[in-house]
Amino acid sequence: MNDLTHRLQRSFKPRFAVVYPFALFVLFFCFLNQDSIRAGIGYIIAGLLIRLWSNGYAIKNDKLTTSGPYAFVRNPLYVGPF
Repeated sequence: MNDLTHRLQRSFKPRFAVVYPFALFVLFFCFLNQDSIRAGIGYIIAGLLIRLWSNGYAIKNDKLTTSGPYAFVRNPLYVGPF
């Protein structure tokens, strides 16, 4: 029961105040068809590739990484999933 309470408390933090209304908007106003599913899968694959590419360049706690995808954006590990 403690785990469930912890999960519920995490789900209602202020940072999710933007996510939940957006999810409701998507739920009610978006329509699926073959083209949108194909485009969505393409974006998902592109995001995963960006994340994999940036994982190979991350040097943790040694120095500031400025090569690879880190030369273009500050944190590509966030850009990929976004």
